[in-house]
Formats: sequence, C-alpha cells, structure tokens
Amino acid sequence: MSKTVDQVSEKTHEAVDFASRLAGEAEERLRDAAEKAQHGSHDLMEAVTEYVKENPLTALGIAFVAGSLLSNFTRRR
Repeated sequence: MSKTVDQVSEKTHEAVDFASRLAGEAEERLRDAAEKAQHGSHDLMEAVTEYVKENPLTALGIAFVAGSLLSNFTRRR
C-alpha cells in the first residue's frame, strides 16, 4: 500500500511540476505579447500625431466624418 501511495504522490508532483512549467511559459508569452502590443500602439500613436501635425485640416475632416458615422450608427440602434 505504501508503494502505491508513493507512486501516486510522485505522479502528482510530476503533474504539478508540469502544470507549473506550462503556466510559466504561458505567462512569459503573454508578457511578450503585451509588450509588443504596447510598442505597436505607441508607434501608431506617434504616426497619427505626426500625420495630424502635417495635415491638420485633413485630420479634422476625418475626425468629423468618423464622428458623424459613429453618431448615426449609435442613434439608429
């Protein structure tokens, strides 16, 4: 009986170690993805800011049209 308990205990520890390793790897992948997304959004914001500085009237027109469309979509529902 003691041998069976030891085997079950060993398998349980192996399973916990495996799950812990997988969780650590998943956490690392999520952190990497979040960092990439943060850098991507920062780059996009810089590009938009630069475009607005170079083309203020066009940017204003785009913002107006986008706001009008959004207003129409939300009003109809």
